[in-house]
Amino acid sequence: MDNRAPLAAFFSIAFLTSACGSSVESAAGASTSEGASGLGGSASDGGASNGGGGVGGAGGFAEGGSGGAGGSGSPCDDPPAPQPFEVGTGDLCFERTSDGDTVPLMQGPQGGYHVWLAVGCAGASCTSSLHLKWGVRDATTHELLENTYETESFVDVVGDTFRQRAGLVDGMPGISWDPETYPPLPMGTHFIMYVQRLDDAGSVLEEIERELVLGETIVWDPCAEHPELPECMTG
Repeated sequence: MDNRAPLAAFFSIAFLTSACGSSVESAAGASTSEGASGLGGSASDGGASNGGGGVGGAGGFAEGGSGGAGGSGSPCDDPPAPQPFEVGTGDLCFERTSDGDTVPLMQGPQGGYHVWLAVGCAGASCTSSLHLKWGVRDATTHELLENTYETESFVDVVGDTFRQRAGLVDGMPGISWDPETYPPLPMGTHFIMYVQRLDDAGSVLEEIERELVLGETIVWDPCAEHPELPECMTG
C-alpha cells in the first residue's frame, strides 16, 4: 500500500505537527521509546474538529499521524494483559500510559505543538473502527486547555488479539514563532488526556482519563524522514 498520498494530505494541514519517535516515561522513572521503522495503517481519518480549532492546533478536519498497526506482520507488539479499551501514547505503536507518566511535547515545522495519542482494544466489543472523541484538559479545572479543541472521528484499529492505532494528534497550546503571545506549556505541566468511546448516535459509552506530565520538547522535520513528499521537494 502506498502511504505517500494520505501522508501528504496530513502534511498540508495548518500547523502540522508530527514526530518520528515517541517515548513515555513512567512515574517510577522507567522509559520506553519507539523509533520510526516504517508506516502502518492509514495516515488519516478525516474526523471533524469541534469548535473550529485553536491557536497552535489544526482546526477543520482532524488527521492522524503515521498510524501504527498491531498484530501479525506488524512491528507493534501487544501490551501485557490487553484490556477491552485502552488509552496510551505513541506515534507508530501503542504505548500504555498510567497517571503520572511523562510524555514529550512535539513541535512541528509550522509552529504547532501536540502530544501523541494512541488507542487500543481487545475482546468481543473491539471492532475494526471505533467512534471516538478526544482532547486535553487542565488538570485543575478539568476544562479544555486554552486554545485547544475536541476532536471526534471514526478511527480504524488494526491487529489480532489487540487492535491498536497510534499517531493520533492531541493539539496543545502554543506557537513556536510567537511564544510571547502564544507560549507553549512549560515542562513539568500536569494535564489530562482523555478519550471517549461513542456509540453510533454519538452517546458516550465510556471515557478514560490519564493525568500526564509534559516532558521535553522534541522538534522534528518531517522532510528528514520523507524527502520524497512533493511538499519536501525544492528546485
